[in-house]
Amino acid sequence: MRRHRAQNKSQTLRLLGADDAINYAKLHDWGEQVRSLTCGRGVDRVVEVVGSATIHQSVRAIASKEEVVLVGFLGENKSGIDYSYLMMCHLINYQR
Repeated sequence: MRRHRAQNKSQTLRLLGADDAINYAKLHDWGEQVRSLTCGRGVDRVVEVVGSATIHQSVRAIASKEEVVLVGFLGENKSGIDYSYLMMCHLINYQR
């Protein structure tokens, strides 16, 4: 499953092997949609490239005991989440 912003990416993502594709720019509660598409389970991994604007949905989308991989942050952290604490507890994985 992949999330994307551009209109034309859904078909491309499916051709590359994604079972489903979610346009997160059109569906603000995409974490819940992921849960619905996975029969409530969630996904094994979310690669988060935006940061504070989408982190809550990324956390909502993952299955129990799975991971959100933080690749980057765009903009100021307004999420109220202490990312350094989560990384120290190994609750999120930050890749440089």
